[in-house]
Amino acid sequence: MASQIFKNEQKIRKIGGRLERDYYETRNRVLSLNDNIIPLFIFLGFTLRDKDSIIEAILTESPIKAASLLYVRYYTELIEAGKIKLEKVLTARMMNKIAEATPEEAEKLRTREVHRSLVTRLKKIVKKYEKEIKPSRLYFNPESLKILRGALNLCPQGLEINVDKFIELYGSFLDAEGSDTRKKHQEAADSINRFFQGSVEITQKELDRYFTLEYGIVKPNPKSINRESYLRLGYGFKEEPEEK
Repeated sequence: MASQIFKNEQKIRKIGGRLERDYYETRNRVLSLNDNIIPLFIFLGFTLRDKDSIIEAILTESPIKAASLLYVRYYTELIEAGKIKLEKVLTARMMNKIAEATPEEAEKLRTREVHRSLVTRLKKIVKKYEKEIKPSRLYFNPESLKILRGALNLCPQGLEINVDKFIELYGSFLDAEGSDTRKKHQEAADSINRFFQGSVEITQKELDRYFTLEYGIVKPNPKSINRESYLRLGYGFKEEPEEK
């Protein structure tokens, strides 16, 4: 039995089946992200206040690239808003050059050099992150996590799964596919009914007589593949249509 990591995981084990398998697969992906990707956002200076942007960046084909773009955009906006002074980003020499330029040239210089400075800083941070964390490459389809985005939250320890929300969202997804599942369910029941042809009352004993489970797969019970067992079910003569 897998140990509990997130709150209320006993509800997952109680339901079991495909939901349990899909949950633990999702959990493994989340834990892998916590080990390999979340540290990058910490290195880049992001906090829980930026959790929505962080989660959106993580759920992409290339989280590291998304984190890098987010970093440049985020700090560019802070500089443009005056929350980070320009002199903390650019050299004194560049500040003088901008001051001596025409307004139009100064704007171009400032935009270009701020971007260049942030990219340079970004490369140093990513290099430090790769050296200290030694992240493993991630192999997963982010689309599966996007479906369950509403069940993901960011806390000081990293991404976490809201189990109750996971079950709710998973159920909603099944509802969307429910018509096909319901159809297959009915087809399976109809097949069993056709097999017995109304010859005997279908009970658990009869099901066990003719069918068996092998490694989770329903198969004909080999002990029932004989004339005597089939005699119980009859031949199934078809009535001749009445003459008009």
